[in-house]
Amino acid sequence: MNWSECKNIPLSSVQILLLQDEPCKSQSYQTYLADKGCSVFCCDSLLQIKRIIEQKKSEFTIVLLDEEFVGSCGFEMFAAIKDEFIYTAVLMLCVNNDVDFILESLKSGIDDYMVKPINNELLWYKVCVLAKGMNLQRNVAIKHQTLIEFEKREQYESQLARHLCEAFLATAEQQSSAITSWIKTSTEFSGDCILECEGKDGSRYILFADAIGKGLDAAVSLLPLMQYFSSLAKNALPLANIVSQLNDRMLKVLPDDRFVASAIVRITPLEGRLEIWNGGLPALLLCDKEYNILQEFPSQSMSFGITQDVSFQPHPKNIFLNEGYKLIIYTNGLVNNFDIQGDRLGVTEVVDLVKKEPNGLLAVQEYVEQQLADVKNGISVCVVDSDQLLVDGESFSTNNLVNNGSLQCHYRIYGQAIRTTDMSTQLTELMKSQELPLQFVQRVFTVVTELVLNAIEHGILELDSEIKSEEDGFMLFYAEKERRLQHVDKKSYIDINVDWQADRKQLRLEISDSGRGFSGDVFNVDDKLTFGRGLNVVDKLSSSFEIIPPGNACRAILDGNNLHE
Repeated sequence: MNWSECKNIPLSSVQILLLQDEPCKSQSYQTYLADKGCSVFCCDSLLQIKRIIEQKKSEFTIVLLDEEFVGSCGFEMFAAIKDEFIYTAVLMLCVNNDVDFILESLKSGIDDYMVKPINNELLWYKVCVLAKGMNLQRNVAIKHQTLIEFEKREQYESQLARHLCEAFLATAEQQSSAITSWIKTSTEFSGDCILECEGKDGSRYILFADAIGKGLDAAVSLLPLMQYFSSLAKNALPLANIVSQLNDRMLKVLPDDRFVASAIVRITPLEGRLEIWNGGLPALLLCDKEYNILQEFPSQSMSFGITQDVSFQPHPKNIFLNEGYKLIIYTNGLVNNFDIQGDRLGVTEVVDLVKKEPNGLLAVQEYVEQQLADVKNGISVCVVDSDQLLVDGESFSTNNLVNNGSLQCHYRIYGQAIRTTDMSTQLTELMKSQELPLQFVQRVFTVVTELVLNAIEHGILELDSEIKSEEDGFMLFYAEKERRLQHVDKKSYIDINVDWQADRKQLRLEISDSGRGFSGDVFNVDDKLTFGRGLNVVDKLSSSFEIIPPGNACRAILDGNNLHE
């Protein structure tokens, strides 16, 4: 750093805590630094230091420390200052230039030192260098926290995307014993979808889609496709008409850089006919009962949402079903990912995996879980069994069964586990395991997320949401949240009680924390604000919601009746 750079430092933001018990020297330093534009606060006793640390009214940039304070307070003072003022540099002014003493001082937390007598110009230069270093550290930390919050938000959006798609599938999808499918998602929602519908004429439709992007980005492309496909399929339209209308719709609703690779299959069991359209996916494979490949159906057209010109071909291929036919459909993720030996699957290897364990595609799952080193894309596989199609005259039925068993459980999370435990996902998976409708599970996820966040941020950490109304308020709020989470007392806890009553189809959630609680009208929130509405959302999603005095506990009751009306 050269001298000219010192002039570019915003001096009004440099706050200096001067620890000096000699009034004359203290006044001299204070006058000189104040003339330079710094804010200087003088402290001449250990008691004052303790009060400053306890009250923490200011975030000091630099602590200017006289060596004599070390003798009266000890090196432990450095640790206390560093713990409370993370982005504060300590500059010691000393008479003693003994190497051992200076080394001990540096190890104890000081950032730099000067040997008396003090040259003011040199002092000012060191103040500028340290101030610049602390500002850089603070900015890096804020940006790092912003990145963490961005990643958390992406993860939340990915979970939200998955719930949105699963919720739609729960209401629209028609299950057939003739169709076996499996989807392996990556860490984020991958944009893969397998949707089965029944037409009013008894025909069956399968949409096999892979949307570009991940997380909510992929869901935004996928949801309109699924919704419109379901509507068209239920009306038993010809496959070419469905493909054309889907492409027209996606061109209207998708941005220019979005598209959805898809394959659609129409099956008419009474006629024993199979129609296949492939737009942007690997070749569909038609096999005989011994899994010998009889025919491949490569991509014949551009994906949905790209073009309306002649390169988009909506007309399907037609074949007649024979006994033992198997149709295998899969996404690029299965053949584009390298396994632990550095190889990738070919068409023959895909068929061999399906043949090995066709029921549930267990061999495919085992390969993906054990052999693929780094799954960067979602992987989906679907097998259509013609034998089952030809003998299965039953209509599809929506899978909305609810487990008749009740469930009660209690969680208590202490200390640093509060920071690392994702209770929303754990409870969501628990609800799924009870075969509850996905619409209801999605509601549970939202309620638990809001209540646990409320318990952590306002109960355990005692954060004030008003911080978010300030300039860069969200960034400051989450930076402070992360700082406080690092120092959560080991005795702090959150209690979660879950009571699912199957006979009443009712879920009772009680969440409490070890905080002091709060008072006031938490439901009367200004609609113009972009924060503070979490408990309003919970109240609207619950059939009953109450905050239990003194405000560190709440109870929500969610009604699971009439979900499929």
